[in-house]
Amino acid sequence: MHGATRTKYGDHPRQLTIFPRGGARRGAGHKPKGSVALATHAKRPRLTGNDPVFVTTHLAHGLPSLRRARTLATLRRVLAAG
Repeated sequence: MHGATRTKYGDHPRQLTIFPRGGARRGAGHKPKGSVALATHAKRPRLTGNDPVFVTTHLAHGLPSLRRARTLATLRRVLAAG
């Protein structure tokens, strides 16, 4: 990067303190609807092997589509086998 400030330990640019990024900020985050927030911050119950879960899969570029019946059947067979 041309013109960026560099550290003496490598090629990573330093963050300017006049434009800080990240961390807690006053007023950040979703505001509650009404007097109480909608989502609790409690832990979710532990899942067992019988609990249904929803899984979204994304394949790597170049692999066959899961919309093909043969490919989906192969994936299901492999997942069922463990």
